[in-house]
Amino acid sequence: MIFQQFLEPMVFQQLLELMVFQQLLELMIFQQLLELMVFQQLLELIDFQQLLELMVFQQLLELMVFQQLLELMVFQQLSELMVFQQLLLELMVFQQLSELMVFQQLLELMVFQQLLELMVFNFTR
Repeated sequence: MIFQQFLEPMVFQQLLELMVFQQLLELMIFQQLLELMVFQQLLELIDFQQLLELMVFQQLLELMVFQQLLELMVFQQLSELMVFQQLLLELMVFQQLSELMVFQQLLELMVFQQLLELMVFNFTR
């Protein structure tokens, strides 16, 4: 009986100590869970920032590609304009040559006509 009376407070004290220890363990586990959650959120933020940086970098690359496409289009248009200008010049030269040939033929005809008139004049005289 005395032993039982002596044991009961010890057992109760040990039970209390165990409960306190268990609560401490639970608090430590909870604290570690919170730290893990914070760490996970930090990682997600870092990942999100890296994703944003990658998206910005991709957009910059797309803009550079677009700029190069525009430059190529401008270069192509300039080349086409130069070809068109060359064709126009060649056409103008051809037209002038044609006009010169027509003028030459007119002159030859006039000379021939005058020769005929001279021959007719000489013949009738």
